[in-house]
Amino acid sequence: MLDEPISALVGNDLAVISHLCDRAAAFQRALNAAACLYFTTVLSPGSDDAHRNHMHLDVMKRTGGYRYCR
Repeated sequence: MLDEPISALVGNDLAVISHLCDRAAAFQRALNAAACLYFTTVLSPGSDDAHRNHMHLDVMKRTGGYRYCR
């Protein structure tokens, strides 16, 4: 087992992922990252109070191809 956190490049962001995370949290992060490839808006559980227990996905067109993934 690794003693160091694992770094992963997602888009232009570097995310540090601890190997101690549970599978449900890892699945949610993977789902969020994949959704951001296909949808222009992704609001994940916990991104704000209105989305604390579900995901919001949409394909709203934005200037310059901007994406909002939280």
